[in-house]
Amino acid sequence: MNAVRSNPGVLLLQPDACQTDFDAVSVIRGELFFFKSGYVWRIRDGRLEAGYPALASHENYWVFDAEMQIKGPESIRSLGLSMSGIQAALRWGHDANFNTYFFKSGSYWRFSPRGRRVESAYPRSMQDWSGIPEDVDATFRDAYGTVGNTKTLIYVDR
Repeated sequence: MNAVRSNPGVLLLQPDACQTDFDAVSVIRGELFFFKSGYVWRIRDGRLEAGYPALASHENYWVFDAEMQIKGPESIRSLGLSMSGIQAALRWGHDANFNTYFFKSGSYWRFSPRGRRVESAYPRSMQDWSGIPEDVDATFRDAYGTVGNTKTLIYVDR
């Protein structure tokens, strides 16, 4: 295990990707991303990208168009989000009509990319999601389907 200082006085141990579970997994632009303990792994065409694993940004985000940075870093708090204790996130919808849902402790929030904010009617109860347990631990949606045949998996740590 390697160690990296994320800021003065904080030493993060880099998890061994072959001997760990992950906090989150996501497909972004057709690439597979794994997240664990402040680190991110980026897989493209079945291979780990150069420079990874890398430290995740914690509370900052950047906007990219393909490989070109357009904006950032900016705090996610400016979007009405707080990273504290988020258990899962899910992009749901198709084309330009999608939202991102964040899950935490029996509640969920809906983030609108068009409005660039968490919508004001949130948080709401997980009971709105019929048949989905309140203690969602992770979500995953495949990258290749369309709305009619995309598989969405909801995980609960038991």
